[in-house]
Amino acid sequence: MGARPAPRGAPVSAAGDASGTGAGDVLGTAGPFEVEVASGTARDRLADPLAVLPHAWTPGGVAVRGSLTGAHVLLLAVAVCVLNDVHREAQRAGLPVDGVHVVATGSFATPAWASTGIVWSARVDSSAPTDAVARLLDEVERVAEGPRALAVGTAVRRGAAGAV
Repeated sequence: MGARPAPRGAPVSAAGDASGTGAGDVLGTAGPFEVEVASGTARDRLADPLAVLPHAWTPGGVAVRGSLTGAHVLLLAVAVCVLNDVHREAQRAGLPVDGVHVVATGSFATPAWASTGIVWSARVDSSAPTDAVARLLDEVERVAEGPRALAVGTAVRRGAAGAV
């Protein structure tokens, strides 16, 4: 059935639900939360994905594993950005990429739900030399817009009523 939202003031587990069985607590941290995305040959690594989304870089789309909570969606933004940028930067560099698997993990300080940071890692299926793939990931870390925007901070506020 999936994780259920925690009632206000309830302990939050490591799975992000109100079961109280994990590491989170009201005055501590919630998490870690984790999402995975995979394209191409790496899609086989994600059994029973939450969704498969259309993708400009790969005909089979991107498989997504995680939950549909705000924490997971924030991590998903980072993971998808990294995956897209691996494909884009590989194309620019002329490197073959058969598949990409990205994992993004993060926790939050409660009760404010301030992110304590997000860590991503990527595995690239490629016939290119290992050092070329390492340089590709260095370039992705340098240019990935989503992670860069979050790293410097962003203001989020409610817009005008009825603007939807």
